[in-house]
Formats: sequence, C-alpha cells, structure tokens
Amino acid sequence: MIYTFDSFEAMLEHQAKLEEAANASTSDWQLATGIGSKWVTVGTDHLGQPTFLIYDECVGSEYPEDVARIAELHEGYRRHICSYSVAVPKGELGIRHCSTIMRRVTNAAWEALKAEGWPAGLSDNPMYVTVLVDEVPWIALAAEAIGLGEQ
Repeated sequence: MIYTFDSFEAMLEHQAKLEEAANASTSDWQLATGIGSKWVTVGTDHLGQPTFLIYDECVGSEYPEDVARIAELHEGYRRHICSYSVAVPKGELGIRHCSTIMRRVTNAAWEALKAEGWPAGLSDNPMYVTVLVDEVPWIALAAEAIGLGEQ
C-alpha cells in the first residue's frame, strides 16, 4: 500500500498502529518459530496484491556483532530470515514479522521445493499438501503427510 502523511510524526504514529495490529494478530505457533524454522509467506506488490510464494528460513549469523541484534529481534515479533523465491532463487537476508507466516514447511518438503526452484504457487501441485499438526498448518510432501500427526 502507498500512504501519504502530513508530517514525519504522523507517519510514525501510523506505523506504530500497524505494528500493534500485526502483533495482536500473531498466533502462538507463529511466535514459536526460531532459528532453523522454515515457512511460506505470500509476496505482494506495491498495491498489496499477492504475487508469488516466498520461502523463508529463520537464520542466525556467523558474525558476533549481529548476534545480539538478532536475539533482540527474536525476543519480539520479528525474525531474521533468508528468503527464497522465483525472483531470488539464491536467497536474500531480511526481517519478517511473525504475523505474515502462513504455513510451516517440513524439512523434506523444503528440500523438494528448493530442488524445484522455489515454485511461485502450490495450489495445482498434488505433490504438496497442507496438514495440521497440533493446530499448526504445515506444507508437506503428500508422501510424508500421513506420518506427521505422529510427531
């Protein structure tokens, strides 16, 4: 979305309201994500319209100067991530708000998605299914989905 403001203070106030709403809409399972977690979210264009799927992996850093900043992010509603998609197949670092996490991704499905070059959508691909495990939605390979509820 594109917003205009009369002042810098008005912009900050609007941003704070959006942040508060996003925090309030975050589920416990989304907040439980941490380093090593993998999930799917939907990319949007400048008008907020969906574009393609984005595959995120929550990552740490090998640089000591980043560790404290990442830990601070993870204490709140944001995660330090590496995002992959058809647009950025090699990945790019960023920060994602937990409220945007749609589905967790099993490790087996992650490797299959990576091998496919990060598909833009999954709705027409019977290889992947969404399953609920302890009320958390997961994208899994259809072949592994039967045993997920047992974990």
